[in-house]
Amino acid sequence: MSYRFNVALSRAAIACKVNFNDLGGNNTVVQNQLALCDKALKAGVTIVPDCGLAPGMVALLVARAVEKLGTADDVKIRVGGCRPSPGPLNYKIVFQPDGLINEYVEPAVALRDGKKVELQCLTDIEELEFPAPFGKLELS
Repeated sequence: MSYRFNVALSRAAIACKVNFNDLGGNNTVVQNQLALCDKALKAGVTIVPDCGLAPGMVALLVARAVEKLGTADDVKIRVGGCRPSPGPLNYKIVFQPDGLINEYVEPAVALRDGKKVELQCLTDIEELEFPAPFGKLELS
């Protein structure tokens, strides 16, 4: 489902007094959901915005891994949609299309040296070598 519905769904969850967890997809939408915090608290519900694959599940897995390790100087999280038999664009669409397009046009929110920063997408290119059939890939 498109992230465009998440604020209305958050409001509906608060009105119905049920918890809500969404898959995210847009920073402005998430900020509008976070602005509903007082209403959610008053209704006794929890709204968890932007908790899809990344951000979301991978952040929970990384937090658990760091907890188990005891400490970490650096954490790099990478997410992609590669498959063994790539299609004509060498990519498998595993995200809602408008959310995926948004990932390329909206600034990315990241932590750098423990501080929240916004980065322009596709400007921080990194090459990594993967085993066959993938080989060398660019990540941004």
